[in-house]
Amino acid sequence: MEQPFSSSDPKYLRRSDFIYDQLVREIVGGAMQIGDRFETETQLAARFEVSRPIIREALARLREDGVIASRQGSGTYLSRRPEAKVSQIAPLASVNDIQRCFEMRISVESDSAYFAALRAEKDDIADIAMRCEALERVNMDTNLGGEEDFLFHRAVAIASKNRFYVSIIDQIREHLLQGIMINRALKVDGGQSRISKVIVDHAAILECIRKGDAEGAKRSMQTHLLNAKSRIFEG
Repeated sequence: MEQPFSSSDPKYLRRSDFIYDQLVREIVGGAMQIGDRFETETQLAARFEVSRPIIREALARLREDGVIASRQGSGTYLSRRPEAKVSQIAPLASVNDIQRCFEMRISVESDSAYFAALRAEKDDIADIAMRCEALERVNMDTNLGGEEDFLFHRAVAIASKNRFYVSIIDQIREHLLQGIMINRALKVDGGQSRISKVIVDHAAILECIRKGDAEGAKRSMQTHLLNAKSRIFEG
């Protein structure tokens, strides 16, 4: 049994983060099988020695991530297990941060792509195209290519002509790269079809920016990042 939450532990600023982390650890460790029924809020609150609202918040995150699903009148069940590869690349304690980082990226980078489509100059588009080509090369070689992926997204931010978008990308570089590396490792494991989908995603973003299609660029970036966020819990 996991140790109950300790308010003296500085690693956890929110109790729900701790609960989320512990439940993910248990799921990845095989404590539950797909289709198994979760403990009730009351049972989890007693086990972790926290209030039910804290448990409710942690479960809401798992539900949002697609890991659990509720059945009316029946309870909550495990619907997806985080890929085992995740625990080999990143500490499980960071999964919550990675998922929340994706939430922020979906908002910020979608808007960044929108403005890039409106403001990108020839040199900006050439740079994004170069980054896209570099990504295609590493994808075809089944190389993880985390740095190339990061530089593609940074080039889009630069093309937005808003230095604050670039600053945000630079500030979250560590978390961004961690999320990228997990996803790219899963893509390599998933075979050529998954790799091809990633190539298409990036090419679609580039094409929208090149055509000046701001709404299309925003949608393409949003879809790309939503898929990446979901893929971590695709197993």
